Amino acid sequence: YRDHVLIQRADADAMVWRGGRWTMRGVVLREFMDAQERITRREECDPGLRLLPQDFAREHKDPERMGYFELAEYIRRVRRIGGQASRWWVDLYMKISFPFANFVIVLFGAPLASARKRTGKALGFGLSLLICFVYYGFIKAGQVLGREGMLPPLLAAWIGNGLFGAMGIFFLVKARK
Repeated sequence: YRDHVLIQRADADAMVWRGGRWTMRGVVLREFMDAQERITRREECDPGLRLLPQDFAREHKDPERMGYFELAEYIRRVRRIGGQASRWWVDLYMKISFPFANFVIVLFGAPLASARKRTGKALGFGLSLLICFVYYGFIKAGQVLGREGMLPPLLAAWIGNGLFGAMGIFFLVKARK
């Protein structure tokens, strides 16, 4: 492809990994120029692929079950074979941003705990629980938007922490007054 236009295509009867490189057999090369097509046939041809046989493995492991470095390696493999890796970039960034959820929850909890006791403990607990669910939903919504390509991966992973962290700091400062 060049500028989203197909310029060349290779069809082969077989592709074999031999001697540390790929070899295509029974090859038909088709080149597209303007409205014309040129067809060339070859017995064997080197496709020039940088792929390894393990890149074609059907192994699919849930990104949430992978460690940080394992997921980073998986992303490198996906990119090497020309795949779209933005979905996994979001998951990689989430592995760093999600542990900060505890800190953000504390930012919200401290002002609620230090507030005057005009309301009952049950109301304070219920409000805290509601905030936690909304916050978690916001984190997951950002993750989905990033996986679908509607937000950049880094922003998708950190938007919940940034927004709720800023609100937590605001409430903490306001509670001190």
